[in-house]
Amino acid sequence: MSVYLNEPLYESACGVKDDSSWDGSASYFPAVGYYAGKSITPGQDSCAPDITLKKNTLWMAPEATTGGPGAAILAWTAPVSGPVTVSGSVQTVESGITGITWQVDHNTTVLAGPTSMTTDTTDKVKPVKITVTSGESIDLEIAHVNPDGYSDSAAVKMTVKEG
Repeated sequence: MSVYLNEPLYESACGVKDDSSWDGSASYFPAVGYYAGKSITPGQDSCAPDITLKKNTLWMAPEATTGGPGAAILAWTAPVSGPVTVSGSVQTVESGITGITWQVDHNTTVLAGPTSMTTDTTDKVKPVKITVTSGESIDLEIAHVNPDGYSDSAAVKMTVKEG
């Protein structure tokens, strides 16, 4: 992602402290960010007025329009070769959600999903054990079901354990 929106820039643009993101373009989407501040409730973030975020949340938001860069992708790159277990969760965090789909991939293998979410819910990524080679990636991808809505951010947790 080409644009880094650091904490002072995000505060200036959106009125929220302690948030930073890496964005696909100057339009701020797709984006992967980390929120370190106090919990946010709807109405506090002018850039995402329907969002609810807890402290210390990793969040992702896909491109909201047709023809844009598309999905927000979080990749973990294996530092060593061997068995790993992948688990986590995806939780929608905006009350005006129009729909996202998520999946976890390793190379060309889908480990979890694709799963669509159109309501304010949490989906679990059940533990999956695989073998990786150093340099390979495991990707969490979040895309829009309908490329017409901005209210489609998700809080994500992805854990990769060796062994």
